Amino acid sequence: MDARMLLGGKKMIRVLAAGSLVAAGGFMASGRPVHAGSPVTVTVWSWRSQDAPMWQQVQKALQAKGENIRINFTSKVATQYDAVLQTAMTGGAGPDVFYGRAGAGTAKYAAAHLIAPLNGKVDLSTVNSATLGAGEYQGKDYGVPFATQTLAIFYNKAIFQQYHLSVPTTWAQLLSDCATLKSHGVTPFYVMGIQQWMLALSIDAVGASTVSGAWAAAVTSKKTNFNSAPYIHTLTKFQQLSQYFEHNFLAVGSAGNEQEEALGLGRAAMIFDGIWAVPSILQYNKSLQLGDFLVPPESPTPQPHQ
Repeated sequence: MDARMLLGGKKMIRVLAAGSLVAAGGFMASGRPVHAGSPVTVTVWSWRSQDAPMWQQVQKALQAKGENIRINFTSKVATQYDAVLQTAMTGGAGPDVFYGRAGAGTAKYAAAHLIAPLNGKVDLSTVNSATLGAGEYQGKDYGVPFATQTLAIFYNKAIFQQYHLSVPTTWAQLLSDCATLKSHGVTPFYVMGIQQWMLALSIDAVGASTVSGAWAAAVTSKKTNFNSAPYIHTLTKFQQLSQYFEHNFLAVGSAGNEQEEALGLGRAAMIFDGIWAVPSILQYNKSLQLGDFLVPPESPTPQPHQ
């Protein structure tokens, strides 16, 4: 699973307490609504330009309740987002509310008192505790998940049928299928290596099934480091698969949609992605026979995880 976070300061608490995340994240907030005498502008930063209409709906919902709040939503280039955000935050020019990739920057922003905890001001009882952990620092919650989405391998069914391949049930079968595709000149996986978030999600998807329960414990533990056995095991598996990625994959993906285009146009058999990417994939080929499966484990049991 992939959890994205909404984080921010006092104005975020104000927006949450007014109930705006009923639209944004699907959970009710408690607290007394704030009826400002003059307009309050709340700046929201994200890398997701497609969320602009949603924040317009949030603003309308707030204003319908009598809240004099205006939301100024700004999207940044995805590959530059984390660096731009950090520069703005440390320079005192950061947004009131910002999207954060799970865990990225939360601790340093909280330690520097650049973001405010939500505890005692917003009702978090209906939010899954595992997803809240991504925005936690020293026992306090600084963010809420705006999305928790399924990660999988999406594949072109027609290509699999052409080369008599079936959905793999083991890691060895996945590698074998990749070898077959490569031998016929087909790119097995298209991976946008220049997109760090995509590499992280791909590695996470591999670890979830090949390490299984130990991976979930590893990624949520504050004591896990890059020398931990589950992490090394996952990287080893990822390295095994990387020989079947798009040529020079570490330099691919500057626009951020290359892999969806490659799968949609039949230039690759598989990609790692989330359920959110399906509309993007199908826009390149509405008749695409699109399938999906979880990364297979090393043996048929246990079941694959996400």
